[in-house]
Amino acid sequence: SRRRQGLGRLIVARAEEEARKRGFAFLYLFTEDQQAFYERCGFEVAKPISSLGAVGQLLDSGAVESLQRLMFKRASRLS
Repeated sequence: SRRRQGLGRLIVARAEEEARKRGFAFLYLFTEDQQAFYERCGFEVAKPISSLGAVGQLLDSGAVESLQRLMFKRASRLS
């Protein structure tokens, strides 16, 4: 088994590095079962957002504010 050898953290770090190179300021992800892992990598839990299924559908202001807070916190770590 490759568990507990740091490979997951290495992959996350590489993804963050690639995101920075491509000009991304934010990372947002969804996981059903690995929340604790990503929290250990520095991600923070945000209010869940469900897809409304229509492109361009506006989110309510509470969801937008939650995303902005999450993105700001994570973006500051990417710098």
